[in-house]
Amino acid sequence: MPVVACGLRAGNYNARVDEPRRPEAAEVARRILVVSTVVARVRMECRGDARPEAARTLVTWLRRHDLHESASVRELKFLSAPAGRASQREIVQLSWRNEACAILAWAGERLSELPSWDAVADPAALLDALAGAHRDPRAFIATARLRPKKELDRARDTAELWHWRAKTAQRAREGAKPQAGKPPLDELIRRTAQHAREMGDIPALIDDDFPALGKAYRELNGEEYATMHSIALERHFALNWLCGYSEGADWESTPTET
Repeated sequence: MPVVACGLRAGNYNARVDEPRRPEAAEVARRILVVSTVVARVRMECRGDARPEAARTLVTWLRRHDLHESASVRELKFLSAPAGRASQREIVQLSWRNEACAILAWAGERLSELPSWDAVADPAALLDALAGAHRDPRAFIATARLRPKKELDRARDTAELWHWRAKTAQRAREGAKPQAGKPPLDELIRRTAQHAREMGDIPALIDDDFPALGKAYRELNGEEYATMHSIALERHFALNWLCGYSEGADWESTPTET
C-alpha cells in the first residue's frame, strides 16, 4: 500500500474489515463491454461523426446482448441521447473513461501492460484491442479471467499514490498550510516520492519529485496538471471498483478518496 516515509499513509482505507466483495471475471467482462461502448460513443461525438443510425446501433447492440442491464443509468442516458445532442459537459467528463477502460482491459488480460502513469490511454488502440470482444461478447464473457489479486492490489495502490500526488499539487497551488503535526508539504512529497521509488512504485525521481511528462511533477503547467489529475482519478476509480471498494460493486458510486 502507498505509505509516506514519515509513517503516514497516502490513503485512508484503514476502516475496511474483512475481504471486500470483488467483481468476478464475468462481471468485469460485462463492464469492459459497456465502458468501451461509452468510449466509442464519446469518440463519435468528439470527431463530429455521431450519425443517428450509428449512435442507435450502440444501444441496440447493448440490448441485443443483454448488456444494458450492466450499464448504469448515467451510461444508458448518455448512450441513448440522439446523435449530436449529448451534453458537452458529459462528453468532456466521459472522455476520460478511456483511462478506466484501459485499466479494466488490462485487468481482464486484454492489454499486456498499462500505459505509463503520465500518458493518456489511446482510445483508438483500446477499441482495437477489444474488437474481438465486441464481435463475440458472449464468448468474451464466458471465457473471461482476471489478473491475480496481488497484481490488481499493487496497481490500485500505485493509482492511489498518483492520485494523492495530484491532490497535493492542487493543495500547493492553493497555498495550503501544513496540517498540524505533519511536515511541510514539500517535505512530505519528497519523502513519499523517495519511499515510492524504493518500493518500485514509480520511475526514477526528478528533483526529488514524481516524474511527470519529463519533468518534476511540481513543474507541470495548468493544462499538464489537469491531464495528470484526470488520468490518476479515472485509473484509481476503476481499480478501486476492481478491488471491491464500491459497496455492492456499484460502478458509479465507487469512492476515490486518498
